[in-house]
Formats: sequence, C-alpha cells, structure tokens
Amino acid sequence: MKKNLIFIFLILLSITVFSQENDSDIRDYRRSQMKMMSKDIAYHEYLTIFCGDLGFNASHQSLIGYLDEYMGMTEKTQDYDNDHIISIVSEKVSKGKPLQLKLDYSVSDPADDSGEFIINKVKITGSFDAVLKLFISYWGTRLQTKDLKPNEWVYNYQAPDRIGLFIVSKNNAYIEITHM
Repeated sequence: MKKNLIFIFLILLSITVFSQENDSDIRDYRRSQMKMMSKDIAYHEYLTIFCGDLGFNASHQSLIGYLDEYMGMTEKTQDYDNDHIISIVSEKVSKGKPLQLKLDYSVSDPADDSGEFIINKVKITGSFDAVLKLFISYWGTRLQTKDLKPNEWVYNYQAPDRIGLFIVSKNNAYIEITHM
C-alpha cells in the first residue's frame, strides 16, 4: 500500500512540476515551432489580409510595421485621391539612392458605420529589389530569382487574397493584390 501511495505521489509531483513551466518557456517553444513551420508558410506578427472585410487601417498598418521592422523602410507620405490611397515608403538609411515602394490602394467607401475604407486592390511598385524582397519575404515564398522571366506572373495565395508578382523586365516588377 505504501508503495502505491509513493508511486501516486511521485506521479502527482512530476505532473505539478512539469505543469509549472513559465510562460516564456512556452512562448519560446511556440516560436521555435512557428519558425519550423515558416519554412513552408509565411508567419510573422504583421501578416494580414488586404482585400475583403478587413479595413484599410488594419491592413496598411500591418504592412507598414513589417516594412519598418524587417526591411528598414518607413512611410514618407500618404495621400488620398478620389478612390485611391497612395503611400510612399523608403529605406531609413542607405548608401546612395534609397530603395522605395509605392503602395497604391484602390478603396471603396465603408459598407457600415465603421468609417474604414475597404480595399479592393493593391498595386505595389518601386525599386525592383524592394518589390522582389517584399514578395518573397512577406508572403513566405520559395521563389528563386533565376526562375523569373519577363512578362510572366508568379502567384501566391493567402485567402481571400491573390498576390501576383509581375516581371515587366529584368529590372522592373510590381505586386498586385486582388480578391480571389
């Protein structure tokens, strides 16, 4: 009987000690699991959808946060013209001419009382290297630059968005995000 009680006590003790891992250990474990998964899918805290029900402010701020933290770019200007919101982002620090991106959001008025514009389409143009880096890193593609050919589309899908990279020429490309 004593052996059974000692055995049960040891089991309960091990469960108690194991379950008292602190939150940072659990977070670290989850991050490591997500990093392993990110080899196949994009995962970062800024990943968002663009076309659909999520409003402009949430989508745009997520992308700007990513550009700031991962690509060293900051928003320089933002203008609203008719049914387009245009934002220019540029490298914070660079040698020579900084890489730039132009984010052109085609928007419509909100369907509800939220006051947020709804994104219909996004076109991202700018420095070839910046456009390519954004497409590959933000949406986690395994695209190889040697596979790129002029006048060809490369697609990535993240429901409900269809993200297309169009190679215009050897040094000119743009991204277009539309609803699937």
